[in-house]
Amino acid sequence: MIESHFIFAQHSQCHDYCSKIPGKDFVLPFCNHTKLTGNRVTRGLIKDISINNHPSRLSVRWITRGSYTYQVDGRSFNLDTNKFLIINDGQHYNSFSARDVETESVNVSFNKKTFIDVLNKFNQPQERLLDNPSPVQTDEAFTFFVSTYRIEGVLGQLLEKVVKMTSYSSVTTFALQETLYSLMEEIIKEQKKLRQDMNRTGCVKRSTQEELYKRISIAKQYIEANLDRPINLEDIATTACLSPYHFLRTFKSVFGLSPHQYLLQLRLQRAEKFLTTGSHSLTQVALNCGFTDLSAFSKAFKKRYGIAPSSIHSKHSSLVIN
Repeated sequence: MIESHFIFAQHSQCHDYCSKIPGKDFVLPFCNHTKLTGNRVTRGLIKDISINNHPSRLSVRWITRGSYTYQVDGRSFNLDTNKFLIINDGQHYNSFSARDVETESVNVSFNKKTFIDVLNKFNQPQERLLDNPSPVQTDEAFTFFVSTYRIEGVLGQLLEKVVKMTSYSSVTTFALQETLYSLMEEIIKEQKKLRQDMNRTGCVKRSTQEELYKRISIAKQYIEANLDRPINLEDIATTACLSPYHFLRTFKSVFGLSPHQYLLQLRLQRAEKFLTTGSHSLTQVALNCGFTDLSAFSKAFKKRYGIAPSSIHSKHSSLVIN
């Protein structure tokens, strides 16, 4: 079962229970009250919203425009259009939107039955699934790592599909339900890969693995938020509360790239997007992507992509002019 609401909310509060919007028979678009039984898609325009200590179901949350901030377990997560957030069932959160910026929020919350159904596909042999097609629990104690994740790959395609499907009044519950099952499957796949990453931290205790991974994830997000600024190893390691060498060694072990390699990769990907718009000069692209000068940018870009940025820029600039 899917419960869908596509609504506009403004200057509303959500306290211990889901508040009703004056004049509207809907709950706020980010409320996942525990009494709800089905998978739920909520999408709406929000502005000047503040939520305190609200319970969540297992949910995936992202925005298609604007900005929104969540606070979970003492950590802040700033959403933009390139990131989504996962929150576990039963966790409480605070959240708020900007006062003067209209934000479109999209949230998918999953019921426990859907989660168990998909998780057992990974853990149970076919024979057992045949004998028990509707399990009410799973053998594995599985929790999701609360963090923001980049909207990309198959997961990104599925999130985009949810947005498109909820844009049409003709969408069927059947089609949307299939998409939500696929989304849950991909999320679990990514979480299992993440657990493998945690194992590469070199820590034996699970709690130490999670703490170390949380710290380098904070540093990773710091890198992603400062692509246009000069940052160094010490700055990044400080955000993770680790020594520079400890951070460097752990980051490379977990992600397969050094922090500088990861920073350069993201800067060049960002530069490629700027170049294809044809609306910025080459020097502006270089500076907006954190390079000190055009020469350094051109050299790094050609080394990665095998083509000079000026060639891409000229092609798309002519397209814009014509």
